[in-house]
Formats: sequence, C-alpha cells, structure tokens
Amino acid sequence: MKKLRIISLSIIFYLFYLLFTQLLFADDNLVQLKGKLLKKDNFMQLDHNQQNHPVNYACLSFMLQRDKRLYVLRLDVDGLAEGFRVLKGVDLSLGKADEIVVWVKKSDRYKVRPKVYKVESDGLSVFELPYRPGNNAFLFMMLALLALAFATTYYLPKASAARNWRLLQRRPNYI
Repeated sequence: MKKLRIISLSIIFYLFYLLFTQLLFADDNLVQLKGKLLKKDNFMQLDHNQQNHPVNYACLSFMLQRDKRLYVLRLDVDGLAEGFRVLKGVDLSLGKADEIVVWVKKSDRYKVRPKVYKVESDGLSVFELPYRPGNNAFLFMMLALLALAFATTYYLPKASAARNWRLLQRRPNYI
C-alpha cells in the first residue's frame, strides 16, 4: 500500500508539473527561423502508423540558406485526399518566396532535422500543423484518472476498515 501512495503522489506531482509548464510556456514553445530557400525536394514515403498499418506520406523537404537544418513536411496521402495537392501548393509558394519563416519547437532548434509546426512564405502561412507542442491535455486527463484510481485503492480500504471497526464497537453484546 505504501508503494501505491508513492506512485499516486508522484503522478500528482507530475500532473502539477504539466499544468505549470502549460500555463507558463504555452505560447512560448515555438521559435521562428528565417531565411531564403536553398533547395527543396518532393518525394513519396511508405511508413507505418501507430496501428502498424502501411501508410503513404507525401513529403516535402527543404533547406534554407546559411542553415544546416533539413526541414521535412509530411502529410498522410491515404488519410487526406488533398494531401499531395496541399504540399504542391506549399512547394510552389516556397519556390517564389523572398523570405521563408519556419516555426519549430524551442528545444528542437539545434537539431539537424527539427519538427516543423508552421511555415510562412512572405508573411503568409502556407503550412500549419493543427496542434502545438506542449499540448498535453490528453496526457493530463489520463494521468489524473490514474492518480484518482491509485488514491481510491489506497484510501478506500482504510476508510472501510475504520467504518467496520466503528460498527463493531456499536453493536450490542447479546451473549
């Protein structure tokens, strides 16, 4: 039972950490990297999704001048009927742009291949992921339910035993 209490307390502390970082750094997770287009490439890639099913992805990779990072945009062509056309539009707008702004997570800005969350071409947004980094709402809810389950399995038997003891003390002795 002591292990359950330690596990539930550690989950609760982690929940407070998630909530704290979400409140303080929600809008501050992305940084912008600016530059001109150096080179770009379109290709198709066969990969597996979370359910281990093969999925075709349309990919657009590009590099900026004076930047050693490789930026890759991937869209699921099987799940999105317009996936390849969307990347073709991004490809055309990147080719004509004077300035490209790429938004990546602050912790990924020194990686060679950072995850791209948003791309702007001459001030217009041409690609944007529907979710932001650090959005941990689902993880927060699952951990909250898990902590609640651990807490009830720890405290409920104690309360039940105390209630049973009080009932035994009140029962009259008929013998």
